[in-house]
Amino acid sequence: MDVGKTVIQNVRKWRRLNGFSQEKLAGLSGFTYSYIRQIECGRKCPSIQFIEKIAFALKIEPYQLFLKENEPVSGAQSYEEMRKRQAESELIETVSKNIHLAFEKI
Repeated sequence: MDVGKTVIQNVRKWRRLNGFSQEKLAGLSGFTYSYIRQIECGRKCPSIQFIEKIAFALKIEPYQLFLKENEPVSGAQSYEEMRKRQAESELIETVSKNIHLAFEKI
């Protein structure tokens, strides 16, 4: 299977997992319904801009659109989980800096 077909299949899979129609995904991503339909039917080749915007609308990382069906997702399973981990990491870093500054003043 080539990369283009993998991306197309994953767009369809993630759209359905999110419960989105092609029209809903078009509205969320800024593309037209016709363009989404043409991508899913294989009539158009998805661009990098398409992949970025669609991944954001589907709440996943762009790389997840390139994974083959049984290929494991390393790390975060979804965009939301990845953002949560990033926020937790930033919070821990901020708290650590504040503790360090507090001890410097003592």
